[in-house]
Amino acid sequence: KFNEAIALLAGDALLTFGFQLLSDAGNIEIAREVSRAVGSQGTIGGQVVDITKTQTGELRTNRDLDYIAKNKTGALFGAACEAGAIFSNAGKKKIQALGDFGKNFGITFQLVDDLIDKDGYIKVYGADHVEKMAGLLNKRAKDSLKIFGAKGAMLSEIAELILHRKS
Repeated sequence: KFNEAIALLAGDALLTFGFQLLSDAGNIEIAREVSRAVGSQGTIGGQVVDITKTQTGELRTNRDLDYIAKNKTGALFGAACEAGAIFSNAGKKKIQALGDFGKNFGITFQLVDDLIDKDGYIKVYGADHVEKMAGLLNKRAKDSLKIFGAKGAMLSEIAELILHRKS
């Protein structure tokens, strides 16, 4: 129904609207973190590497895959979790813990996505190794929630669901 140009403009509009909402909230720390996470050194940078490697048909190296996972999904999930902690006036240790959770959760999500799609990390490491990597990062994500005690249980359960998802 819509062409690629309109789709790109819609994405631009949604992203700038998000920044407008962050600005309206009046918290420059969150706006800075989200800007960093989605910019050229974050999600957009990771997506550029992903698209470029896919279009040229180059086999992605482990270094490429790590960059893509860390920046494309890890940074975005990390920033979202940190933003929630900042909005709730959490202390620095809790902000860091939620950021660590989000980054590890995001990379786990990417690894499981590659397992489902039989792409990315699978082509470099094989499914067994990727499953082990996902399990390790999932454990790191859940371990970062220990600071929250029982209040971290729901996020821990979500991390476990992501690890075992099939689609």
